[in-house]
Amino acid sequence: MSLKKEFDNLKFDVRMQDINLGTKLISEDDIKSNINSLQDCADNATQVNIDEPEAEEAVEATQANEIAEATTTDSMMGSFNPNSNPFGSNNN
Repeated sequence: MSLKKEFDNLKFDVRMQDINLGTKLISEDDIKSNINSLQDCADNATQVNIDEPEAEEAVEATQANEIAEATTTDSMMGSFNPNSNPFGSNNN
């Protein structure tokens, strides 16, 4: 497919609308016409219900795992003091 055809396919893409409006490639009326010409596919949609308590528990479990991993990493690394001399004492 040519580059022009690719740009034409993206002309009304919501991610490109501001750019295309700014460069006068499309107008607000063009956008409205395009939206009105779209087919209604609401009958093809499937409703998905998310049980919030389970979602919150999953987030909490993930956060707990991240904290545990960070703690393990910190203990493996030991304490780091950016002001310390890695080559020994400063006494010459």
